[in-house]
Amino acid sequence: MKYTEEDNLVIIEYVFKVIENRVEINEAVNYLREKCDCNENSFKECINSISCMLDGKKYIRTISKSATKIAYDYIYKHYGVVLLEKALKATDEHIEYYEEISHYRKVGLRKLNEQYWRKIENAIVTYDDEELVKIDFREGRQITIKVSGYERNQEARKESIDYHGCYCQVCGFDFEEKYGEFGRGIIHVHHIKPLHQIAEEYTVNPKTDLIPVCPNCHTVIHKNEERTIEEIRSAIKKNS
Repeated sequence: MKYTEEDNLVIIEYVFKVIENRVEINEAVNYLREKCDCNENSFKECINSISCMLDGKKYIRTISKSATKIAYDYIYKHYGVVLLEKALKATDEHIEYYEEISHYRKVGLRKLNEQYWRKIENAIVTYDDEELVKIDFREGRQITIKVSGYERNQEARKESIDYHGCYCQVCGFDFEEKYGEFGRGIIHVHHIKPLHQIAEEYTVNPKTDLIPVCPNCHTVIHKNEERTIEEIRSAIKKNS
């Protein structure tokens, strides 16, 4: 069945609600059956495909270009660049698999992926732009699926910057010093212990658990395997 753009928006919304344990799958199936005539098997296949995206693994069942774009946008907004990259890799592998068995070139999906790969290449990595969740600095509510996503806390971010200063604690770059008022307040905040390694809700100390870093250093820290602040500082010193 071919769904409208509006249908896909609702279906993908409920896929993530199920993945994030915000709604039971039976409740979602009943709602979508009434809302857009989406059957249970199609919905479950969509959940499986998007779960594979989040896990960076090839998926078998194709979802439409429209639904894939909506999923990418959700992942980018709520999980960030790192998981969007995993999703794109999963879809690249799906495309190769599909084209090999069907001998049909998925031109539209290839173009979509090229568009989002460019988006990643041109993006400033934003790990800490999430909505404020709680004021008491509690964060790390784990999503019990194949990939773990966590709430980020803007109050904790602000306190870390107030304590350490609004400049990179790795290389020393200061946006305001470089760009004047246009650069005022621009900085990333790095979680020294990555949230994906924390299996339960915890109380973050903004002074010891968080550290301001520039986008370049933040990208290098998260590139491939996680690097420590000390490793990046040493690399900068060695190559200066």
